Amino acid sequence: MALTTCKECGGKVSTEALSCPQCGAPQKNSPPAVQSQPARTESTVVQVAPSIENERIKLMEMFGWTLQNRQEMREEGDSHGKPALLPSLAGRSRYVTTTNVSKYVKLHFTRNLALANLDRIKAIETEYFALPFPPVPPLSLSIIISSIPCLPALLNNLFVAPSKKKEAEAICRESAAKQKEVLKKLNGLL
Repeated sequence: MALTTCKECGGKVSTEALSCPQCGAPQKNSPPAVQSQPARTESTVVQVAPSIENERIKLMEMFGWTLQNRQEMREEGDSHGKPALLPSLAGRSRYVTTTNVSKYVKLHFTRNLALANLDRIKAIETEYFALPFPPVPPLSLSIIISSIPCLPALLNNLFVAPSKKKEAEAICRESAAKQKEVLKKLNGLL
């Protein structure tokens, strides 16, 4: 270990030192300062019913999203329910889609644009969320329907023609099966 003279203060400095111990001036051997750039991200906000908030967070995390913020809203607005086939009390299936509610949760997610396989993940995500689901029968009680979990299935059984109901259930079953297939494509990408 040899000693040299600091060009700033004239003090003795080791040739292996990155900075002068007296004045802190960088030495000839010191590597250039690395300036870290903040990660570039994309973001999205999703409105969901409080009852499926955790399920939606897990789903978004599967596509590389990170929850940044959560906000409870107590005003009238649209809330996205779970787009999947669900069992009802009567042993039949039901589905939940967008409904108008007085309480919902806004979830703010971000995703790093440097994420490995991002293009492939985005393609799978687009495919997943594009799966078809039948429309909810038009009823004037949408706020009541969305607040009582089994009521949509009961009203669906009462007001929807049997052929339409069977058609809707078939679409739900097919979409639920396709959801599972699409999510399998994510294995190993994250």
